[in-house]
Amino acid sequence: MYDPEEKPDGTRCGFFDNMVNLVGRDPSTGYARRALDNVGVQYGLKAFNDGLISAEQFVELNERVGGFDTDANLVPQRSSASIEALGILYRTGRVTSGGGSLGSIPIVDTRRFQDPSGNIHDRVRTFVMDARLRATHGSAANRVILTNPPASLDAVSLVDRWLDAIDADRNDGASTETIARNRPAELDSACWSLNGERHADDPSGAASGYCGTQHAPSGDPRIAAGAPITGDILQCQLKAVEIGDYSRPLGPELLKRLRATFPEGVCDYSKPGVGQEALGGAWLRY
Repeated sequence: MYDPEEKPDGTRCGFFDNMVNLVGRDPSTGYARRALDNVGVQYGLKAFNDGLISAEQFVELNERVGGFDTDANLVPQRSSASIEALGILYRTGRVTSGGGSLGSIPIVDTRRFQDPSGNIHDRVRTFVMDARLRATHGSAANRVILTNPPASLDAVSLVDRWLDAIDADRNDGASTETIARNRPAELDSACWSLNGERHADDPSGAASGYCGTQHAPSGDPRIAAGAPITGDILQCQLKAVEIGDYSRPLGPELLKRLRATFPEGVCDYSKPGVGQEALGGAWLRY
């Protein structure tokens, strides 16, 4: 825990200060701008609607979840982001949109499946990126997913062949189509078992087949709270708490507590995020 009285001008070892070189400081306070927001996020919404937790547990979770203060300490209040910080992150591509040049180049997503260990590089990020590409370009055919590939798979050489084939292609078609049809056959979405057996993977993230069941993504708290699979809404627009939004009953007292927890409303994921804007351009320099 950071003690501001001991060293008021010291570096705080929290998320806000970690991002200060990207988003700058609030000129009125001198503190790092905030790029973290959970106002309106209904944690455990999917678990409640699916009957995995009770209404009391759902309401209490959201009453108690809290946020972080400027000094990176946990506090009862939720964290609210800076609109300036959000604009910078979207505009400069710190939030990867799937736009820019990402629809015109081959992409290889190589990942070790480490979800059971709680590793932050969890498999759901693979399908978040896939959803962003599809939302921006209507296709993610220029991308392959390799989960637990063996050391013997020389992906660099395969990508080199892929690029040469694209360069030599003189047929008509959109860039994603050109990229997809020139992909080497050996470089297809797949996962490998512990004994090195290769299994074809579904790049859409369907929970079927060997890869979908043995390497099922653990999920994400925001997505489980109703956010889209694109996972690109850093601060949501709000709407009033409405009983019709829940598939299971909430009694009058619990509904009253939920509305007190969200006095400004809950996330409306049918709308773009606050401060969400288009990428400012490709190959940006900083």
